[in-house]
Amino acid sequence: MELRLFFKSTLVVVCLGFCFFGIIIQAAQNLFQFLMHSENLMKYFALISLIFVFTGNMFAQETATEHADEENKYTIVLQDGTRHVGFIKSDDGRELTIKTETLGIIVIPKYLIEKIEAYSESKEGGTDLFASRYFFTTNGFSLPAGDNYIQWTLFGPDLQFGITESFSAGIMTSWIGIPVIGSVKKTFNIAEDLNFAIGGLAGTNIWEPTSFAAALPYASITRGTPNRNISLSTGYGLFQFNGDFESQILFSVGGLYSRTATGMFVFDSFIVPSNDELVILLIPGYRIQTRERAAWQFGFPGLYISGDNSPFGFPIISWFRKI
Repeated sequence: MELRLFFKSTLVVVCLGFCFFGIIIQAAQNLFQFLMHSENLMKYFALISLIFVFTGNMFAQETATEHADEENKYTIVLQDGTRHVGFIKSDDGRELTIKTETLGIIVIPKYLIEKIEAYSESKEGGTDLFASRYFFTTNGFSLPAGDNYIQWTLFGPDLQFGITESFSAGIMTSWIGIPVIGSVKKTFNIAEDLNFAIGGLAGTNIWEPTSFAAALPYASITRGTPNRNISLSTGYGLFQFNGDFESQILFSVGGLYSRTATGMFVFDSFIVPSNDELVILLIPGYRIQTRERAAWQFGFPGLYISGDNSPFGFPIISWFRKI
């Protein structure tokens, strides 16, 4: 009796299974016939395409604007040292679209970007590291703490070290080691675009038997930003040569004007008034920021001595390098 009941129940389950399978097959056949009709097939694919386009646009818009920031300004530093300043319009993970003041809207592939940092007026144009220097004179800007650079010139090397945010020190010499000059500078921020510095230089010959020593305390006031500024400096030079002492007041006017993200005009000067004659050395030039860590500088000096104008016979070439 139990065996007969088992076979009956098994037969019922099998029949239901075949019925269900038959329903699925019939539904599939009906769907296939529906899709094979050209008009229905076109409507079907048009509907699917519309869904994909709509959802794809929504996703692309969300991705592209995910990192958009049109309120804060950023500095985009490229692998070759080029810097672009502007607002981020979109970032789709592959390309960055920014709006700049000089070039308008530009699109930059992400693989060309070295870093993206919040915009700082002190770093605009990439002049933050070398902004405290013209050709020979300095200004009211400080060398950032921990940042150090060397300036190679035709006369010799010049090393500068950022000790704190407002104090720096350095050492310079000629290619033959005479003289060796040390320098210190302390800066003060008076207002947003006004900076003041006091400092001094002192040096002597090391191995040459001639007795020589010199010192130059100075003060400098700078108006503007690190990439666009003008400075007025004054100092009082003290010189000793083989027991003879001399002193002389000096003046200097210097400035820097950033023309592009990597190029800037530089101007430096020395004004030496005396009872006998007036000496003015003018050095206009141009600085090219080849990379964030390096820059070339070219100067074309001219000398004025009591009414006599004479340009120098050679240019002044400098190479700045972060160390």
